[in-house]
Amino acid sequence: MRPDQPTQTQATQSFYLRIVARLERHATRLVETGEMAVIDDRNVRIAIAYRDLEPTITAASARLYRAAVRHAITHEPGIRDWDAEALIDPEPCAAESARLDELAQQRKVNLVTLRGAQQKAKWLPMAEWARLTAALEASHNPWARAAQQWIVATLIAGLRPCEWRRAKVVGTSLVVVNAKATNGRSHSETRTIGLARCVKEDRALVASFAAWVSQLDDQGYKAAYDGVRDLIRLTARTTFPGRDRHPSLYTARHSFAARAKATHSREGVAALMGHASTLTAGRNYAHSRHARGGRPLDAEPSPADIAAVLRARDANRLLPGLKDAP
Repeated sequence: MRPDQPTQTQATQSFYLRIVARLERHATRLVETGEMAVIDDRNVRIAIAYRDLEPTITAASARLYRAAVRHAITHEPGIRDWDAEALIDPEPCAAESARLDELAQQRKVNLVTLRGAQQKAKWLPMAEWARLTAALEASHNPWARAAQQWIVATLIAGLRPCEWRRAKVVGTSLVVVNAKATNGRSHSETRTIGLARCVKEDRALVASFAAWVSQLDDQGYKAAYDGVRDLIRLTARTTFPGRDRHPSLYTARHSFAARAKATHSREGVAALMGHASTLTAGRNYAHSRHARGGRPLDAEPSPADIAAVLRARDANRLLPGLKDAP
């Protein structure tokens, strides 16, 4: 029997449904070209489609695709689910080891250009952030001011884009509802980011931006996020021509993480980032070397959040087989 699945947000479930829809379209193409026989069982069909696409997607994307197929199996089980699971998660053996070696070689050949998230920079020096925000202002785009404030607020406080919707300033602190709390990847439901050491103008900008985002409804937030994201993407490509990787809203969070790692302890960084594990920032975010020699981060973690990180770390140590989630 499969273990209970971790709680997933509605956004995660929607994301999985989009992946499954892509796999179903790919399965249809395989049938139309004669590369796959007609298969009535939906879960086996999408699992075969995944295996066909596997050499053309990165290892990180493949993990998401497998999670989407597992989600489909859990929520719409079929009579051949053992076959589907065997396709996406084969038992370790010599043949599977050889297949994985061949898969790695195929990816080297197929993934010769950067795609999707690979095109996003993990670090941008503060001087280049200033160039980008100046270019945004010069664009006179309706979303230019929102894009500037979103970038600067994230450089100050490090929030994920979606977390601004329920963030609010209380005194000289920013209280944030952690986006990944529902599936155990955050140290607690909320985190408190101390802004007392920030200059008055930075605190005012964070408070103003958080208040603006919080008053948007779902449709308004989607329009704002899409408009800001697209404007940053286009402006970055004209501001920094010839680069393979360009900054995005999430790059600002990476830059925050690098400065946090150069300023605070690993437990403090996890508390500021909303991570349950002290390993996540070091493994998945920009390296602290980028920020060394620059201005230390003004934002400070709360003692309560650091204590929550330590409790999560100690709990993980009691479970030897448990891996830290990204």
